[in-house]
Amino acid sequence: MAQFDKLDAKFSGVIFKVKDGSIVSDDEYMVFLAKDNAFPDTLEFYHRKCIELGADQEHVAAVWRTIQRLKAWRQQNQDRLKVPDAKGEKLVG
Repeated sequence: MAQFDKLDAKFSGVIFKVKDGSIVSDDEYMVFLAKDNAFPDTLEFYHRKCIELGADQEHVAAVWRTIQRLKAWRQQNQDRLKVPDAKGEKLVG
């Protein structure tokens, strides 16, 4: 199996779990932006897949709330929406 030091080559930062404040390792997270026009469908697919896989109701409900927040944000920020790209990025990894 391949070893990954960092999964997301486009973004960098420190991610904390809200529930306990622990740091999420770079090899465990990926970032998607609300302005990315490919993301809403991706998140809805994830929601359906969580149900299919039997994720607990708390998680499924949390994803649904995230979808609703995403829709509201996108409605209020239509001028910021865009087709995803990596032009000019200094991709790491």
